[in-house]
Amino acid sequence: SLAGHHFKTIEGWEDPEFSSNSIGFNALPAGFYSACSKTFDELGTLAAYFIAEETDANAVEALVLHSGGNEILFIPYSKTDGLSCRCVKDQTE
Repeated sequence: SLAGHHFKTIEGWEDPEFSSNSIGFNALPAGFYSACSKTFDELGTLAAYFIAEETDANAVEALVLHSGGNEILFIPYSKTDGLSCRCVKDQTE
């Protein structure tokens, strides 16, 4: 999907060319914690959010935004990794 720039804040991203925050989601490039390497990675270049969908017993899907592009990616991450969380309220109620 080519809508990632609508989600990203204008400040903080390594390449702000692909950031407009036009829907007010304010995605920050917080990176993620890798449980395998025990390091914090991708600060300034990536936002990864857990979503409520398991891929298997050890992994979940994550919504991922990268600094240098407009894509919204869905990538499996280990349940032991540290990703950002975001609560979104259903506006239909």
